[in-house]
Amino acid sequence: MDGRETLYLDVYSATGNNLKEFAFYIADREHFMVNFNHALHGHPAYPIEINFYEDNEWNDLAKLHQDFGVDR
Repeated sequence: MDGRETLYLDVYSATGNNLKEFAFYIADREHFMVNFNHALHGHPAYPIEINFYEDNEWNDLAKLHQDFGVDR
């Protein structure tokens, strides 16, 4: 495992209605944001909105699997 998997898990991305959504499960919000801002350093400002919420049971991912008929 490289360092990314200990900080975040890329769960899914979705595109529609002129939006691109990325969903991650993260281990540490502040550490994630430091790395996120570091990755964007030197880029022009993007119109980004970031929302955090707790999903300790990973229900969002379970619902996505159910919606797409993915066996876990």
